[in-house]
Amino acid sequence: MYRILVVDDEAFITDSLAFLLENQAPAELEVVKAYSAAQALELLNHSAFQIVISDIEMPGKSGLDLLREIHAKWPRCKVVFLSGHDDFQYAHQAMRYNAVRYVLKNEGDDVLLEAVAECIRRIDREQKSVGNVLKNSTESSVTGRQRRNLRRCLTESRNGADYPPEEWKKLGIRLDTDRKIMLMAGCTRESIYENNLQSVQTVLESKIGHAVLSDAVLLHKKLGIWMMQPADRNNRDHALAAIKGLAEEICEACRISLHIHITFIFDEEEVSWADVPRHVTALQDIAQNRLNKDSGIAMAGFRFFEQQEENQEEPVAEAAFVCRLMSHIRENLGGDLSLSALSELVYLNPSYLSRRFKEMTGENLTDIILRLRMEESCRQLEETTNRIKNIGIQVGYESAAHFSRIFKREKAMTPQEYRDRFMR
Repeated sequence: MYRILVVDDEAFITDSLAFLLENQAPAELEVVKAYSAAQALELLNHSAFQIVISDIEMPGKSGLDLLREIHAKWPRCKVVFLSGHDDFQYAHQAMRYNAVRYVLKNEGDDVLLEAVAECIRRIDREQKSVGNVLKNSTESSVTGRQRRNLRRCLTESRNGADYPPEEWKKLGIRLDTDRKIMLMAGCTRESIYENNLQSVQTVLESKIGHAVLSDAVLLHKKLGIWMMQPADRNNRDHALAAIKGLAEEICEACRISLHIHITFIFDEEEVSWADVPRHVTALQDIAQNRLNKDSGIAMAGFRFFEQQEENQEEPVAEAAFVCRLMSHIRENLGGDLSLSALSELVYLNPSYLSRRFKEMTGENLTDIILRLRMEESCRQLEETTNRIKNIGIQVGYESAAHFSRIFKREKAMTPQEYRDRFMR
């Protein structure tokens, strides 16, 4: 699945493009909409997107302004620009920032869909070529003795306060010991060694090094620990988005290029260096005793395993998240029910959540959401006098036009035509 952001200050165009991509895209997409450059930047600060389709001329920030900030936050993101007129200067500047295509709005749907297909092909090629990054990777600057001492500190010390900042530095830590850190465990099915860990670290840095600073240590042959800090100390949200949003790409790159199947357990709580050993112990316990390494999970949050404990009396404990999801969906039909938002709710990576949900229910998560939204909109159309626009908003559609298009596709009539049938 690919995440795509559609940006245009004209709501009708944004909704129409989203509808087109949801129905005719050349691959499975999660489509998110923004109605201004400012809204797009807010979304881009909190979520990872692989593709952005944007109008090039908008009030406030232009598409080019947006492109510069996308390039800084997500250097691998592909951008397709839309314009109402053919302007060589705009196109030339866009190409300088590695925009993939410059599409005129009057060129037709097929041209835009092909541009998206081209983006997807580029993303896939880059994912398969990550081996070139590994060929150019450098050896760790941490000595064998430092690694052994660091491993001893993380696994044997009960009190990290025994290691003040200057002592952590002696252990080979490159991070800022005056700042708190986040911890992540990487669990593998295969045995790995220090050079393998360094290769995984190289992959990780190639994907999220622009947003996250990290140090890694191998605790044993199937478990590594990553200590992480935001590259921008004032923007933790972006660091979290990079870690969680690109976990699947990192795992897939490790599988393709290193033949290593890895699952990450991420504890996004920031901890002091004195608390590091205690939190590492908790991550190690999960990795060794509570994680199914064959599950296909790219990343699970620490809280996911706490939820499992809370629901361990269930006949099928793993199914507890389905019940929670269904309850949340029914109670929040008008809210954000994107796959990314739902994965945050249950602390799982989006692709695993989508796949596992279908395995357990026999239905796609997106199909269930659509069905529940249609059922609620039909009920209101039949039983209430609420305005159609308001009904659309209450079931999760930002505009009456978008609601009407979706409704007509599903029911073969407009919301007004449906209501008229019950008012005769």
